[in-house]
Amino acid sequence: MKLPEPFTYFVDRSLGREVVVQALRAAGEQVHAHDDLFPQNTPDTTWLTDVGQRGWWS
Repeated sequence: MKLPEPFTYFVDRSLGREVVVQALRAAGEQVHAHDDLFPQNTPDTTWLTDVGQRGWWS
């Protein structure tokens, strides 16, 4: 499977929104954190669908 260009990471709540996100950004990667886009209580089926439709990788 070929990954979409540009590659975008999505970091879910289990990894937090600081350490991993900041490390990826420092490495020049495109990254979005769950809590920057969704309320914390958003059901997995909702955010997983949205992230998948955007072509981001979690």
